[in-house]
Amino acid sequence: MPRLFLFLPKTAFIETPHKPKFSACLSTGEDLTAIRLDKILSIDFESLPLELAIKTQTGKDGGKAKTIAVFEDPYCTYCKKYRMNLEKIKDLTIYTFLFPILSKESVEISREIWCSEDNSKAWENFIIRGIKPPEILTNCEFPKDKLLGLGKKLGINATPTSYLVSGKRIPGAVSQELLEGEFNQL
Repeated sequence: MPRLFLFLPKTAFIETPHKPKFSACLSTGEDLTAIRLDKILSIDFESLPLELAIKTQTGKDGGKAKTIAVFEDPYCTYCKKYRMNLEKIKDLTIYTFLFPILSKESVEISREIWCSEDNSKAWENFIIRGIKPPEILTNCEFPKDKLLGLGKKLGINATPTSYLVSGKRIPGAVSQELLEGEFNQL
């Protein structure tokens, strides 16, 4: 049962079992809390340290508008589902930030993927097909602390978490249709 907390001109503060304490515009029904939260969680995409990411292309370069940054854990089942959706989007540039937060094994496999000769292929093989990368024969530094620090700075506490070039944050394994709709608005 929704409860009305406070009524101001054109705005209501409401609590429901599924959405505690949010504000809504009475004339449009817009969730004003979600709109404000989107602004707070958005980033300057250009400030992302892309040298810490694995770059993947699905087809040709679709231009800046069809670019996304994704924070993923190798053992995240939602990340696997999400990656399959990303792979279906034509001409998309994906910057994957390995974000090993689920287990010690996540850190180990992230290092193996990062240090692979072709880390884009190693990531794709592991996240989609479950194929582990070959053993690392060289001395390679995996920037785990930098990646975890970046995630902490951005307030990321779950995977997958994505950012569009507009800076908009997209939490969770959203559908291909939702992503394509977002790209079409850019």
